[in-house]
Amino acid sequence: MTDVHSLTLEQLSAIHGSDKITQGYIWYYDLLFRPLKDQEVAVLEIGIGGHNVPNTGGESLRLWRDYFPNGQIYGLDIQDKEFMDEERITTFCCSQVDTEALDEVVAITGPLDIVIDDGSHFNEHQLGSYRHLFRHVKPGGFYVIEDVDSAYHRAFGGDPTLQSQTSVVEHFRNSVHYVNSRGIQDEYLDKAAMENEIEAIIFGHAIIILRKALGPKVLANNNFIATAMLEWDEYQARTHKTKDGYFDLLNSQK
Repeated sequence: MTDVHSLTLEQLSAIHGSDKITQGYIWYYDLLFRPLKDQEVAVLEIGIGGHNVPNTGGESLRLWRDYFPNGQIYGLDIQDKEFMDEERITTFCCSQVDTEALDEVVAITGPLDIVIDDGSHFNEHQLGSYRHLFRHVKPGGFYVIEDVDSAYHRAFGGDPTLQSQTSVVEHFRNSVHYVNSRGIQDEYLDKAAMENEIEAIIFGHAIIILRKALGPKVLANNNFIATAMLEWDEYQARTHKTKDGYFDLLNSQK
């Protein structure tokens, strides 16, 4: 008999019928979650699947249960999926943007190592859940939003013209600046505390993955850092290590 805990994420995804393999997400998860495999992780997935059909869905919860043998797996869905509950799987029935309900969920789960949003795919819901739940992700943990191609469909609150400043993709595209916040002068930096907790952002096809910083990012004295960088730029110019310096050097040799 095969030990399911020895199987790869790809194999488990196929066994349980999870669409994470067909969507192409497994490659990212295998790369990022492998170091956590044997740890006592807490995983919350928003959206259990099966819609309102009784006793359906839960493929991904079973996938995570078998991949993380020491983990506690939590699922959240607007439909009752209590049939999934067992020793290491717990489900909650609520909306992903009901902040009071989310607080009750986190009171039970405690801090989370991984949150995966595979819920409604509405841009407003994706951002709302992120804004409320990211604070409950452990330092070094991951917050994942799947199916972000909804950002290009009006039916999901997206914009096919790519002009929207409020889509989930546009939001995190702008967040890249906060990842690099220590190199930005104070006068140009909007210190949004939650955004400053993002250490890395990965963009893949229809997926955004955030890694939470291990500790508070030091933003104080940004002007000192920026000034030092400006001095470095001047040094490079003097030593012809910039484009302008290169042309100055060429002109001086004519």
